[in-house]
Amino acid sequence: MRNIFVLTLLLILGLSVHSQDSTIYRLARMGEEVLSRKPDSMRLPVHSEFKTRLDSLLRAQPDSLPALDSIRNLSVLYTPDTSARIITWQYPFDNGAYKFYGYLQYFHPADSSWKIKKLQDHHKEIEKPENTTLNPRQWYGALYYDLVARDDFITLLGWNGYHDQMNQKVIEILHFDEEGTPVFGKKVFSNYNDSARRVILKYSNDVAISLKYDRILREIKKPIENRLMEGYHTEQVKQKLIFFNKLDPIQPMFEGDYRYYVPLSEKMQGFRFKNGRWFFVENLVILSEQTGEEGQAEPNFDLFPNSK
Repeated sequence: MRNIFVLTLLLILGLSVHSQDSTIYRLARMGEEVLSRKPDSMRLPVHSEFKTRLDSLLRAQPDSLPALDSIRNLSVLYTPDTSARIITWQYPFDNGAYKFYGYLQYFHPADSSWKIKKLQDHHKEIEKPENTTLNPRQWYGALYYDLVARDDFITLLGWNGYHDQMNQKVIEILHFDEEGTPVFGKKVFSNYNDSARRVILKYSNDVAISLKYDRILREIKKPIENRLMEGYHTEQVKQKLIFFNKLDPIQPMFEGDYRYYVPLSEKMQGFRFKNGRWFFVENLVILSEQTGEEGQAEPNFDLFPNSK
């Protein structure tokens, strides 16, 4: 009798794994079609089925994180301790506009359970988006491609196609309130817009810009520590920063019209993390990127510091 039970259990588990693999394979094929050059009339029904199948897959076993690497239209980012992951993707419309979709999955230590939140994009409807606190039901949509985990919040770097004349890069802040509810946007930017809860870089669709988080070799100015001399000297230091191109209008007459903002020079700007905040660096002299260096200590990170 016991052998029959064990065989039945193994059969059920095997069927479950096969079903999940089949679903992921189907999602991967549909994801490719969503990003194809076919018209909306053909892609929208496929995308509708894609959303339904992905939602069912993620909610079928909330305490598991099925691997989604083979679904190439998805961006999947994990925190270093794998206590959370964020899934995002885009739908490109025929008219050059974009809509974004996503899920946030995270482990909540208060009740030792996994939570899942659907992200609902309203980026075209949000007034003063840089200064507004948002939530999963009112999300400034973006396709996230990098994640920085520091202290009790997550910094996300993303792209928003906005429309056919202007693109955006986004520095988003994700954290959790006292009840463990996810919140998008937080005042952690210093020497920048005092009200900023996220940073949105707006630029012409005709150019490409860089927005990265990496270790760099940079040049900084320091005062000369000598009473007999005045002035500054330069030093070379290795630091990890968020860095991006400085954007300006191609002509003064286009001030404020971000369809005409481009990098007019090789000047860079950025944010350096210090004491729980991102400090703006206006003139960033980058000598080289130091990608892949080893021997660096892991930064402190705890999404729920008050739950222990």
